[in-house]
Amino acid sequence: DWSSFEPNSMWIARTIHAPRDRDRVEQVFAEEVQRALRDGFAADEVEAAKQALLSRRRLNRAQDDVLASVLANNLYLGRTMAVSQQVDDAIAALTPQQVDAALRRYLAPERFAQALAGDFRQP
Repeated sequence: DWSSFEPNSMWIARTIHAPRDRDRVEQVFAEEVQRALRDGFAADEVEAAKQALLSRRRLNRAQDDVLASVLANNLYLGRTMAVSQQVDDAIAALTPQQVDAALRRYLAPERFAQALAGDFRQP
């Protein structure tokens, strides 16, 4: 997700797993990030992700509370809903090469911060 107010945005990944699986989840996550950086994404993966993101954006705009928040933010920022259309158009136009280039430019695993929450008592 990106911020309309700050020059930087966060990239967040979440998992739900049993405490005993923590080490394996961390290992698999690191492997997947490295694979994505090394190999990039297939065209069908990019297309599926684009469609999922565009669907989520349309669904959000169909929810009164989300739409009210978007309209309030737009008013504060001096924007219209045309900006949302421009973002949707830009997402729809993305190529796998553009996605891979952005991933390699901005995703820095060595700068990841990790937080854990839960009940970690062993049964």
